[in-house]
Amino acid sequence: MKLTNTLHEKIFGEWQKMAVKACDDDVRAYWVCRQEHGLAVVFKCREENDRMQKCIADFTRDEDAFERYKITRMDQMSDSFERHKAAKAAAAAAGASPAS
Repeated sequence: MKLTNTLHEKIFGEWQKMAVKACDDDVRAYWVCRQEHGLAVVFKCREENDRMQKCIADFTRDEDAFERYKITRMDQMSDSFERHKAAKAAAAAAGASPAS
């Protein structure tokens, strides 16, 4: 399966969501701080924001891990596409069989 820009963006978007999930503690700490301090978030939550941003950046910048994930996802998508194609062909063949 060829990796188009759209497919690459979809896989990278999934990777970013995984980063946020992996950094859940830091993300949660930032959002709690943000809720507590309202408009003062920029000044009061700088430390929490820095930790959250660093965690997410460290996760998403791991090029080897992303490459492994991308290959796995492409294989999964390819398998899914092949199963879908086979099912469609089987359905078409079943519908095209002559009636007795």
